[in-house]
Amino acid sequence: MDSEPKQAPRSQPSLVKRLIQSGRYRFQTSELRHRFVSLRHRGLKPNDVFLASYPKSGNTWIRHLLAHMVTQKPTPWRGGIDQTSHSVGRHQHLPSIGTSGRLIKTHEPYRSEYKRSILFVRDGRDVAVSEYFYQKAYSKNFSVYENSFAKFLDLFLRGKTNGYRSWHRHVESWLDAADLDGNDFLVLKFEELKTDTLGCLRKMADYIGIDASDELLHEAVDHCSVKAMQQKEADFWAAKGEANRSFVRTGKSGGWRTHFTPEMERKFWQHAGSAMERCGYERIELSDAPETAPPAPDSQSVR
Repeated sequence: MDSEPKQAPRSQPSLVKRLIQSGRYRFQTSELRHRFVSLRHRGLKPNDVFLASYPKSGNTWIRHLLAHMVTQKPTPWRGGIDQTSHSVGRHQHLPSIGTSGRLIKTHEPYRSEYKRSILFVRDGRDVAVSEYFYQKAYSKNFSVYENSFAKFLDLFLRGKTNGYRSWHRHVESWLDAADLDGNDFLVLKFEELKTDTLGCLRKMADYIGIDASDELLHEAVDHCSVKAMQQKEADFWAAKGEANRSFVRTGKSGGWRTHFTPEMERKFWQHAGSAMERCGYERIELSDAPETAPPAPDSQSVR
């Protein structure tokens, strides 16, 4: 186990983030954004491990699990996980973990620098719903969707709701790169993480090279359950006098069916069907949908 991680330096939001939040610039496809992204990828090392996912796919939950495993203690809602993993561009202070390099979070589509990566995949329909509610709560530009999930979904499928392309193009960029020479990826699915958190955490520990006991893994799972995460967040915001704020939702799989119409499902599959099939997700005719969610797809079906 490495020495205690260094304290992450306190910093202001990046220029890119501040410009995006201001609503004055659209960085989704701009050359300026491309240059900023390239700058954030300086100083990487061959043995760094990237925690990769499309936004709203469970990356924060996974970082809490890994932080508990590395530090062997619960982490606070804000700041704690940044001592063991951080976003690309803020990775310089991070310590090496296990027998690997640093743990670096990224939401970017695949890049050639991402040689060693843990890729987290979630059903794109659940991702769309989760991002919709996240933007509804936090985005200053939410009005462009006219409070309509249908409008949001149309832009989501066209890669216009954030700077990371559409969900399907993002995921396929990673899946296409999985078999390239020199790449070593561990692919995990959100649904598998929900049903077998302990098993997935063991896979991550082995991949990173962390010698973690079963007792420590069980402890990490208990302290990072959805209920525990919600309580962590509630305590954090209550202490700041903002008790109504919330980032962690239910973490539910299959919840998209309460928000999609049959036409939305057909449209989603028309655009993202190839990526969904490669990840092992099934198309469901909503008129015939079961009342309960089907079993989580087999993680081995990701290809």
